[in-house]
Amino acid sequence: MGEAVLSLSSREQQILARIGEELARTAPALMSLLTFFNRLVSDEDMPARRPMRRLRRRLSAATLTWSFVALWSTMTAGMITTALVLSSAGHA
Repeated sequence: MGEAVLSLSSREQQILARIGEELARTAPALMSLLTFFNRLVSDEDMPARRPMRRLRRRLSAATLTWSFVALWSTMTAGMITTALVLSSAGHA
């Protein structure tokens, strides 16, 4: 399987050039770090893309369901607690 090559249109290249110019003008220290980083990694190959199958397998429907139930329960309990605290504070 061949590696995909990223190609940008001339408009996209102009936009990126303007972003680079603005970054150099407003954040020279950050631009310096980015330039240094680019020099360090310029001769390295892009890392291989890892398939998402492993992540999908870990995030099964049951896991997502239980996560949602736990989040919903926690938020409901928090809202009830907040309502009780505010109502008792109003009577004091």
